[in-house]
Amino acid sequence: KKPESIGNGSTSEKDLTTRDECIKLLTAMAERVATRLRKHGMLAGGVHLFIKSNALTTRGKQRRIPVPTASATDLKNEALPLLDELWKQGSSLPVRAITITAIYLIDSGDYVPTSLFENDENAQKHTRLEKSIDKIRDKYGSDSIRRGNLLSDGGDDFDEDSKPFKRQ
Repeated sequence: KKPESIGNGSTSEKDLTTRDECIKLLTAMAERVATRLRKHGMLAGGVHLFIKSNALTTRGKQRRIPVPTASATDLKNEALPLLDELWKQGSSLPVRAITITAIYLIDSGDYVPTSLFENDENAQKHTRLEKSIDKIRDKYGSDSIRRGNLLSDGGDDFDEDSKPFKRQ
């Protein structure tokens, strides 16, 4: 049975007090959702964003996506305006948890592009890239390949115990 929605959320170890910190967590969650969309052969026709403050108040917003997608970048970009709205509504309270959910799902085989530009070469390259990343993660683990903006400021987010070959 095909899912009606696909989401992923995470509670941060510390309060997220800046937009950039929230975007980092949102990006990681969008990656996981997009991977699962592709595994199920689904496209998202909308996105729902849910945030919880450090005061445990919760807020959520959703919007339709003009062109259905299974791209992490597209999901994140569609969720950013929602993040900004929710941030303002919460009087900029620190964020503790973020959940992004792909909604209004359709089977990727049933989707017919309504514009010539939806099938442009860049979009096709991006889709092939994300599918290649999925294959690498399936073979070597979910943390085998990551976006650079998800690394810590030091450029390496490995802790001492997980450093390959105990490199210095």
